[in-house]
Amino acid sequence: MKKIAPKEYIFLTLCGFFILGLFNDHHYRSISSVSLIFLVIYACYEYTTQHRWNNLFDSKSFRYACGFFIAYIGFSFAAIPEDIDFLKHSVLIKAPLILFPFIFLSLPPLDSKHIKWLIYLYILFLCLSSLYSVHYYVTHPKEVHILYIQSRAIPTVVNHVRFSSMLTLGIMLCFHYLFHKKKTTRSTIERIFLTFSLLFLTGFIHLLAVRSGLFALYIILAAYLTTEVIVKKSWKLMIYTIVITLILGVVSVTTIPTVRIKIHNTIVDLQKASTNQDTDKYSLAGRKVSYQMGIKLLKENPLFGTGAGNIRIETEKMYDKHLPSLEKKHLPHNQYLRWFVEFGGIGSIFILVCYYFPFFYRKALFKSSIIFIHFSIFNLSFMAEATLETQLGCNFVAFFTYFFLWQHGLLGRLKPDTKE
Repeated sequence: MKKIAPKEYIFLTLCGFFILGLFNDHHYRSISSVSLIFLVIYACYEYTTQHRWNNLFDSKSFRYACGFFIAYIGFSFAAIPEDIDFLKHSVLIKAPLILFPFIFLSLPPLDSKHIKWLIYLYILFLCLSSLYSVHYYVTHPKEVHILYIQSRAIPTVVNHVRFSSMLTLGIMLCFHYLFHKKKTTRSTIERIFLTFSLLFLTGFIHLLAVRSGLFALYIILAAYLTTEVIVKKSWKLMIYTIVITLILGVVSVTTIPTVRIKIHNTIVDLQKASTNQDTDKYSLAGRKVSYQMGIKLLKENPLFGTGAGNIRIETEKMYDKHLPSLEKKHLPHNQYLRWFVEFGGIGSIFILVCYYFPFFYRKALFKSSIIFIHFSIFNLSFMAEATLETQLGCNFVAFFTYFFLWQHGLLGRLKPDTKE
């Protein structure tokens, strides 16, 4: 194994601190911001010393990342923004989507045996964060059950919906490194750590019982196993996993109170959603109404949308017009609908092309199962919430998108400027 250079150690350390910041959204969210600033400084140093500034735009992935950012700002001014502060907030949250390709392009991909320790660090933070929630549940079971009856969840270190997406990624990474990356997971300690983490996190995601997280986990696991069977004929792995999954499903429904409560709430929620009743109290009913209001706004502004600086104001007007009695006026709980409402058909198509280009450039999505897993997780989350409209959501998606592309050598490599 190639020895890691001091500058590479610094880079991985800063990435480690950024990952730590993902688990401190409530109290120490500045950890991610400060780490990101130092990573940008590190990248600027690399571009300067390696004479790569003039070649930065040779990377198509970076050009399209810039295109996304420019389009987001440009189409926001298709209509004069009335809420400038809201627009500024939306733009700043998207900064990681352009900064991370800039950062990862500054350094060639490192040895996978060094990179995996960063993956293990992420899994470790997930386990420790989940342990906090498990401890809270064990010490306050009745209180937690009341929270679930009220359509809430066990207290987690970050928002429970986004944490469930993070858990899904962690579980699939454990699964991947245990069964797909056997050659790089030779240490007994590593196998014990991954096995324990896989079992613990799988158990916890069922205890947490977030619908979107569980749905994503089972869908992605099914797709992953289907791919393994088609490509590698891994029938035994598929059979074992299906049997274990069925057992886990039966056990969770019969023994975990939070799962049973969530199933009951979902049935009631669907009934309320069908009649638009109690949309302030039930999440599915509230989501349905947010979609209805979003579609009405899109019909009024089909080409260029409301603009990111006006969507909140226009949404409130739409609620006041059609559902004036509602106190909670939610923006569309769907990232794609959010973009179409903000930028219309023309702007959204441009933004979608720029955003998804790195996954299809050089067929990156089909060359790595990890990239496919992450791609599936955040796309499924886009269906249930506007993931990129929160700092945690955007940090999580942007970091791991470009980290995995860089790790597999699919982001591109910059050559030194020959003019220097």
